[in-house]
Amino acid sequence: MYPKRHALGVALTAVAALGLSACSSGTGGVTTDTSVTQTIDGEPTVVEFGPGPENENPPVTTDLRDARYCEMIPVTREGTTLTAWVYNTLGFNDCPDDLWQAITEDEVKEAYNALEANLNGPRHWVLDEIGAQQGGVTTSKETWFFGGIQMALRAQVDTSLRQGSVGQMYTVNTVTRQTTWKYEAGQPVFELTDPQGSVYTMQSYSQIIDPNLSYDDLADLGSRLQLPEGWSYGTRILDAPLDVVADGTAYVVDDDLNNAYQRSVAGPGVS
Repeated sequence: MYPKRHALGVALTAVAALGLSACSSGTGGVTTDTSVTQTIDGEPTVVEFGPGPENENPPVTTDLRDARYCEMIPVTREGTTLTAWVYNTLGFNDCPDDLWQAITEDEVKEAYNALEANLNGPRHWVLDEIGAQQGGVTTSKETWFFGGIQMALRAQVDTSLRQGSVGQMYTVNTVTRQTTWKYEAGQPVFELTDPQGSVYTMQSYSQIIDPNLSYDDLADLGSRLQLPEGWSYGTRILDAPLDVVADGTAYVVDDDLNNAYQRSVAGPGVS
């Protein structure tokens, strides 16, 4: 059995499995700049913590297989609503390890005036290209520096404090977003199948639990996973391109190593 998580953890858990989450152009939460004084004139001056320039970041959406990235997910509260703000390094950098390892949750909480913060990374994409659905975008005008690492706001996920406990491993989380994960013909895909026959295609692998996990390990990953009864893991080579589309709603699952998957095929009787 996997332990249930309290309501504050719901927002963190739901978005930690998203990879590049629902792309959003909204503004972030209440922020407090606790970094050194920054001057932004043209090219941004790297600061420790604080808002960056509101310029669109490079729309890096291709050649992503095994590309490294990180996410920072501070959570704020207004009344009974928890809001998780999902920031991502895509388009700026590959999450420099020396800077990433130096960041603490307490620093992020203080700088962002947040209740909690999830340092979601390092992760690596297990797809080839990201395409935006109609009404979605792959860039954001709002940027932030976390420990000197520049990121862009990618999503806002609201969760009620009254919501029941969710977020167990191998539990489906429903996420509001519009994205298309593209997988090229001839490339391998790594899939979980649940007891209902629904198939979930890996979108990113994580080095949070196992820092040494690599792309080459994924083909035999099933022997390491603690799969619940009725679940299975498999690998196949695509004979045609595969698009995994979230047209407003994505169904995502984490395995017990924090690797993230999105539903690509619904099982019989599953809407």
